Amino acid sequence: MKRGLLTLGSAFVVGAILFFSMREKEVLESTAFPEPRYPPVVPRNISDDELRALAKRLVRVREGETPFGNVDAGQKVLFEIPQNQDMRILSALIEAYRERGVEAHYAYSRDIVKETLGIGENEAYQSGILLRGPAGGGSRGPRDGSREAFAFLSLLPEKERKEAIELRREVGFNIQLDENAERDSAKTYRKALKKYITELHPEYDAFFGGRPLRVYMASEVGPKWKGYFYAATLMDRAISLASRFPGDVWHLVVERTIEVVPWVEEARITEPQGTDIRFSLTPQEAELWSKGTYHVGQVYLYPFQGTRLLYITQGYKGQVVPKAEGVVAGTSNHNGYYPLIKVYVKDGKAQGIEGGGKYGAVWSAILNNEKVKNLHFPFLPDKGFFWVCEGIPGTNPKALGGVLGGVGELYRAGIFRFGFGVGNLAPEVEEYARKMGVPNTHGFHVHQYFTTYDVKTRGSARRLKIIDKGHLTALDDPEVRALASRYGEADQLLREDWIPAIPGINTKGDFMRDFGSDPLLYRKREVQLLSKQGSL
Repeated sequence: MKRGLLTLGSAFVVGAILFFSMREKEVLESTAFPEPRYPPVVPRNISDDELRALAKRLVRVREGETPFGNVDAGQKVLFEIPQNQDMRILSALIEAYRERGVEAHYAYSRDIVKETLGIGENEAYQSGILLRGPAGGGSRGPRDGSREAFAFLSLLPEKERKEAIELRREVGFNIQLDENAERDSAKTYRKALKKYITELHPEYDAFFGGRPLRVYMASEVGPKWKGYFYAATLMDRAISLASRFPGDVWHLVVERTIEVVPWVEEARITEPQGTDIRFSLTPQEAELWSKGTYHVGQVYLYPFQGTRLLYITQGYKGQVVPKAEGVVAGTSNHNGYYPLIKVYVKDGKAQGIEGGGKYGAVWSAILNNEKVKNLHFPFLPDKGFFWVCEGIPGTNPKALGGVLGGVGELYRAGIFRFGFGVGNLAPEVEEYARKMGVPNTHGFHVHQYFTTYDVKTRGSARRLKIIDKGHLTALDDPEVRALASRYGEADQLLREDWIPAIPGINTKGDFMRDFGSDPLLYRKREVQLLSKQGSL
């Protein structure tokens, strides 16, 4: 027995050595990128039996943003549901909980607000306390990503501001000219949720609902909040294939992804749409960064983001701000697609914008606004607003995105996003933002689909690839594969179910002519083609 254990241990050591040897190869050694992949999606005509089976699995899931499994037998749980709730899904969840000995109830968002704040649905929408439109999984079709820039209404020139208001009316968002008013309305909403489940309905032991950010929900709503309710429709995140990914494997993937962070001395992030950005760190900065990287769905692989929330978790007010330099390029964000944009970065912040169509024009106008240029937030080394704030990959290989499921792509393993702005929850920062009438947040994003994230470890020549051409290399770790094999074929479980098509990169065509100049048009054609093939 002892000899068998030694043999097994030796196998793991040899496997680990081989794994790290593979990761030490030079960045961009090969120019081949993974071919497009389109998995079967959840069928729209799912039967009642199939739905019940799905619900039974969901009420045992303990990971992700909707961990329904974190409720014990004998407890009472409350779902906050939107107006577009598919009641078949809700009924199946309630029945599945009942089989587990859990009593489940629901309340509409509008009714919670009315009972706690005494205001009606229309007033709640206009004030921003409620957001119109479907919750969760997002649109089935591709959208215009320029809407993201128009969220920063108070910083826009008058012409663009009027256009932004019209855009927001189109998608049903509340009309607010003051970003701080929107932050206040979201805080009012969270207070309403807390009052509802702690004062008015203390009989509930657990609550699923609310809207991001998680750190605010956890701190302001309290321990009864267990997660979001992303199960309104069949295309919502909780219903997707990602919900089948085993929690213990998911945690190990995250641990393997971030284990190198305390020893990172230099990093280089590249992507074939044009991104090439570098930064370096001191030992103290890397150590601070490592304290805030862990997050199951997405990991904080940029020091600014990894330390901006440490005030909530550890009381640390400062932030690590690398002097990153290079260019970030891409064609999409949380809201949709736009022509190729290039964001030129120096000393850790955006210095100039090129391209991007309407999105780039609005971003550039705000970047060059004298008020914005002269902002100097507490704990930041210099003036400015558009710091490289986020650098985040997803960690779940089964998450879907693009034309298959909207913002779900943010969670697919290896897909990377940059975010620009500020954000620190320390009181001094919150007060400064309020005083200056600007948002204390980041809100300009550039998504990356085939990122290579290469790091040099301190005190050695070793270079490791955390991401290789859009593939999260932790999925190849021998221990991850061994654990995944408990659930079936490791290759199948750890395989990305969806890989987007980008002409000139991983499919035939010229990048700028066929995609970069108008990616929204390409995605619309993609939807039409997949619909004809029966994939959508």
